[in-house]
This record gives sequence, C-alpha cells and structure tokens, in this order.
Amino acid sequence: MEDGGNLLTTIVVALVTAVSSGTLSWLFTIKHTRKQAAADAMQSVQDVYQELITDLNNDRQALKAENDSLRIVIRDLQEKYNQMEAQIRATEARLAHLRPLLCSVVGCPNRKKYDRDEY
Repeated sequence: MEDGGNLLTTIVVALVTAVSSGTLSWLFTIKHTRKQAAADAMQSVQDVYQELITDLNNDRQALKAENDSLRIVIRDLQEKYNQMEAQIRATEARLAHLRPLLCSVVGCPNRKKYDRDEY
C-alpha cells in the first residue's frame, strides 16, 4: 500500500503544485495583462484621434478650396454687376435726353423720329 500511498501523494503534490503555480503565475501576469490592455486601449484612442485630425485637415482644405472658388465667382459677378449698373446709368441718361421728344399721339405732326445710335 505504500506504493499506492506514494503514488497518491505524488499525484496530490503534482496537482497542488500545478494549481498553485498556475494561480501564482496568473496573479503575477494579471497586472501585466491589465497594463497591456490599457496600453492597447490608449493606442486605439490615439489612432482614432489621429484619423480625426487627418479628416478635419482634409475637410478644412476642401472648404478653403471651395471658398477660394466662390470668391472668384463673386468677383466675376461683381464685375458684371458693375458693368450692368454703368449700362443702366447710360440708358437712363439717354432716356432723360429723349423724353422731351416723345409724343404719345401716333398721328401728331410734332412727333419726331430719332436714330438710336445718335444718342
């Protein structure tokens, strides 16, 4: 029975050693695992932050390009507006000059004809 007792003792000692060494190694590695998980989480946050910065810079560049093109369009429209204003003032001056010559009665003997290019 001594052989059986020794075998049983050897098995129990092996099991206790395995369980205790597994538990001890788990206790020592859990701290490292938690630190590694925290570092991985911080790296993920940093990666997302960098992507956000890149996206914001790209959006800002796109908005700047659009703003520049709109400024060009506005400048062109302002020039056209100024030209039209000058044409309106010239037309108003011609009308003011021609108004006394207008007669609304079709058969009026005082009615005068005028040449458009003359004024």
